[in-house]
Amino acid sequence: MVKSKNTIVGAVLSLFVLLSVGCSKSPTSDLKELGFYTVVKGNSAFAFDLYQKLKGKKGNLFFSPYSISTALAMTYAGARGQTEKEMAEVLHFSLEQEPLHSSFSKLQSELNAIQDKGHVKISIANSLWTQEGYHFLDAFFNLNKKYYGAGLNFVDFVTKTEATRKTINIWVENKTQKKIKELIKPGMIDLYTVLVLCNAIYFKGNWLSQFDKKRTMDADFYISSDKNIKVPMMSQNSKFKFKDFNDFSAIELPYEGNDLSMVVFLPKKIDGLADFERNLTNDNVKDW
Repeated sequence: MVKSKNTIVGAVLSLFVLLSVGCSKSPTSDLKELGFYTVVKGNSAFAFDLYQKLKGKKGNLFFSPYSISTALAMTYAGARGQTEKEMAEVLHFSLEQEPLHSSFSKLQSELNAIQDKGHVKISIANSLWTQEGYHFLDAFFNLNKKYYGAGLNFVDFVTKTEATRKTINIWVENKTQKKIKELIKPGMIDLYTVLVLCNAIYFKGNWLSQFDKKRTMDADFYISSDKNIKVPMMSQNSKFKFKDFNDFSAIELPYEGNDLSMVVFLPKKIDGLADFERNLTNDNVKDW
């Protein structure tokens, strides 16, 4: 049973993909599955590392670790030497180049397969925007096309900087159902730009257990221990995966199809978010 709370501090939201694995596989298939889960594990570790870096910023925080990992993996395809080593360490990439990108491709295929079931909408698109006349190795473009489906677009950053910025933004806007309308702000690219890599992801899904709009009521939302505002809060009585911990509680809200879900963590103390965030690591979440 879930009811709206009078005291809510905030929530950290994570999207988990639930994937099944068959029982009978060839040795080659086993290696591919191992690479796939190695990438998922590394992406999760990077996501929590990044959250720890961003949590101190003012205001609400919303980002897509999958999009960031994918865009940087596309960039990583062209890295070698010390740059490759440092990127691998930060991004938790432990596989060699070819199996890494193959595993990223499998991850995107799994997400596409979930969408094909028709319960939720997941749109993922990648693209490369390069300065016309600038030389890149064909192997770099070919790898991004093969594993990420990244289309190659030749543009003129030098003399048509603003027009190119708008062109890229229109592409992102179209791929995200017009939810992201100006990804690249004025000044983010200039005449010295030679390559822009884009990852756009759009998700829309209905709850497996729907909320009744008639039960939505205004309630207190605490911005801090001494300040609160009234906000609309949904409520329903139903069965969900729920666990109560010493300092916080967690609940999983599945989307239609039961392949994807939202996990919400709620600190018990009004001013308990900072303490909770310090313990929000990849290892701790797996233990929870």
